[in-house]
Amino acid sequence: MKRVLRVCFQQSLRSATLFGLPLAFLSLIGWATAGSATGQTSDPIRAAVWLWLAAHHIPFNIHFQSDSSNALLSYLPIGAMLFPYLAIRVGIRRCIEKIQPTQNHIIRQVIFGFALSYSFIAAIAAVIASSGSIKIHWYLAFPIVFAFTWITAFATAILEPGKFTDFFWRKTIRTSLVGILIIWGIGAIALSVSILLHLSVINQLTTVIQPGIFGGLALLLIQVLYIPNAAFAAVGYFTGAGLQIGNGSLIHPLVHRLSEIPAIPLLGALPVNVFPIAILGALLPVIFGIWASKSADLRYRISLIGSLAFLTFAISLLSSGALLNRNLSYIGLSWWQFPLLITAEFAIGVGISILIEKRKKING
Repeated sequence: MKRVLRVCFQQSLRSATLFGLPLAFLSLIGWATAGSATGQTSDPIRAAVWLWLAAHHIPFNIHFQSDSSNALLSYLPIGAMLFPYLAIRVGIRRCIEKIQPTQNHIIRQVIFGFALSYSFIAAIAAVIASSGSIKIHWYLAFPIVFAFTWITAFATAILEPGKFTDFFWRKTIRTSLVGILIIWGIGAIALSVSILLHLSVINQLTTVIQPGIFGGLALLLIQVLYIPNAAFAAVGYFTGAGLQIGNGSLIHPLVHRLSEIPAIPLLGALPVNVFPIAILGALLPVIFGIWASKSADLRYRISLIGSLAFLTFAISLLSSGALLNRNLSYIGLSWWQFPLLITAEFAIGVGISILIEKRKKING
């Protein structure tokens, strides 16, 4: 176990550095061109750590000295998680290559050891990067990064197609994930169509910001990283769960309650009125339930429903949060309505699949 922990710590440190060094380089360029409020050389390094933590979906508490108010930034881009995901995959694979586990319990030790080491590094980074204006709680950073790292390491070491086993619950997780990705892809297509239809609004929002050359590039990158959030919001819209853009708002095919939107170009793709026909998208989880549970036993079907409920709950948490302003204390999918509705629609599909099989047996 000592050798496992030693190897896992070395590789987790390399994985953190693999993603952290490019961020430090970009921060140095930004500091050299735009400067900073204090002019200290430690500013770009601290900014790089902030970006590193934000990519892992760590929330920030921000204190505004102008009005002595506090704000929460927890609505973070899902697209940015791709970079630590790739770095963690590289690290866990190197751990497996060095340790060469031959038994399942050793593989579990490697996964746990890597997740523990990586989250420990994140907790230290949160403590070091905290300042008077931006505070990151290490006791939040540790469990969030541990869960993200453990899931990534588990998927890399066990759930990949080449390492796939006959455990039915692993199959159900993989099947549920494939189905969610397909539905998310349809949501991304719907988002693209909406962007094309509302280009004039998006241009107006971009003009209001006036980001400049470097600011424009940064704004473009941020919008790209937020596209997965917007695509999941589109899924929530056409499946009937709806989405929120601020307190008291609700954007739903049958309800459109929205007073104003922040000057974020991507939000220009929001529908401007009710669109009842979009509610037909609720059939997608039903169809997926019929297909996924075809010719399966009851235990497998129950596991499918549980896997989908877990994944949609995780998605709702990742694609929602607060965006600094008090009026924008909640943006995105509802953390309970989205998983509840999607799971219910999927369960209806599973029920229809059972009825079809019974009908075939009676007629057959």
